[in-house]
Amino acid sequence: MRIFAWVLGILGGLAAIFGALIAFDVLPNSITSSLKPDWTFWFYAAIVLILGAICISVDRGNVLD
Repeated sequence: MRIFAWVLGILGGLAAIFGALIAFDVLPNSITSSLKPDWTFWFYAAIVLILGAICISVDRGNVLD
C-alpha cells in the first residue's frame, strides 16, 4: 500500500503543477485551448489524490485490540 500512496501523491503533485501552469497562463494557448478541463479541475483532482495518499499512508493497525 505504500507504493500506491506514493503513486497517488506523485499524481496529485503533478495535477497541482499542471493546474498552476494553466492558471498562470504559462502554457501557450495552442496547448490549453484543446484541453477541456480548466485549472479548477486540476486543483480539485490534486486535492483528492493527495488526500487519498494521506488516507492510504496512515496505518491504524487493528482497531479491535
